[in-house]
Amino acid sequence: MWPLTSAIILKRSLVPVGFRMRLLRPCWHCFLSSRSSVAVLCCLLCIQLPQIGRAAGTILSTGFESPYTLGPLQGQFGWVTAGSGASTAVVQNSIANSGAQAVTVTKAAEANSDRRWAVPESGYPTQRFVIVDWDMRVAQSTITTGFGPFFGFDTYDATTAPYVLGSLGVDATTGDVLYQFQDTGVLTESGSKANFNQWYHYRLVMDFSTDTYTAYFNGAQVANTGFVDRAFNLNHFTDADIATFAAGDDPVSQSVSSSAVFDNVMIRDGLLGDYDIDGDVDSSDYTRWRQTYGTAISPAGNNADGNRNGIVDAADYVLWRRAQGSSIATGASYLAGAIPEPTSVMGVATFAFALAFWRGHRHRLRA
Repeated sequence: MWPLTSAIILKRSLVPVGFRMRLLRPCWHCFLSSRSSVAVLCCLLCIQLPQIGRAAGTILSTGFESPYTLGPLQGQFGWVTAGSGASTAVVQNSIANSGAQAVTVTKAAEANSDRRWAVPESGYPTQRFVIVDWDMRVAQSTITTGFGPFFGFDTYDATTAPYVLGSLGVDATTGDVLYQFQDTGVLTESGSKANFNQWYHYRLVMDFSTDTYTAYFNGAQVANTGFVDRAFNLNHFTDADIATFAAGDDPVSQSVSSSAVFDNVMIRDGLLGDYDIDGDVDSSDYTRWRQTYGTAISPAGNNADGNRNGIVDAADYVLWRRAQGSSIATGASYLAGAIPEPTSVMGVATFAFALAFWRGHRHRLRA
């Protein structure tokens, strides 16, 4: 049995900061019987340690525009799903924050309908930070008691088990912006609220040098805490999951339905132009570029080789200049290396995961 972390369920009335329950789901890559040879393949794809100091890049960038097609998200361009019940994620063209298309996630009006969607990754981080950005518009539930459902993102190091790095989202009944607290993993109120049917920008920043993560709501920091499962020495980023699940353990909260629209999802491996890997782009990064100008870099992407061509050159200065003043908190107006809307080619890690995908049930552990 995998050494999963305990989940804790506490009623909000018992604690002033509003703890909720924590939900876990199966490992995207390796949650299989030890008899499965595919599990071994998936694990081999994951066991690459971070290479602190490499140049930033984009892991995933999508607004769900064409060539995404209208219909279920899973099965398109590497997106897979895990969970149970009838909850859905659908690419649609009725509501979008920008462009013509976005994804509507609907939590089914039944118990045991928690679900997540992700594009599995391997080989990250290559430096200190992983940054997840998205826009989200949450519809209010119809209940007057209870909580949820939760809509947002979870992030994981699932190389050996589904260990949680951090999460951020909204309670669709109360509008509370929630995050998971370190070690215990309980959902905690940040003190901020989202208005329903209104777009907001959300950001999670995972710091692998301090084993902490920071959450931002519309550009304002709302939480800073340790990795949820930091006791397990988490060194990898394997997936950022669009998530919906029940936010309370009472029968009403378990069965309540609502929906949220997700748009403009970006997952970045570090901050472009941050050559000294300290979380901002400033004069010290320029100094590092100037001191190493003309130097051949091996492997490509280390030091001030921002465009990863194997040499520190004028192009790396241009990347720094365009990103100057940005930080992991404020973002960057210039995001080079962003991946355009994807093609139909799936990577080997995604293919291996498709072979290994288990039965889609999620686990909820109770104290």
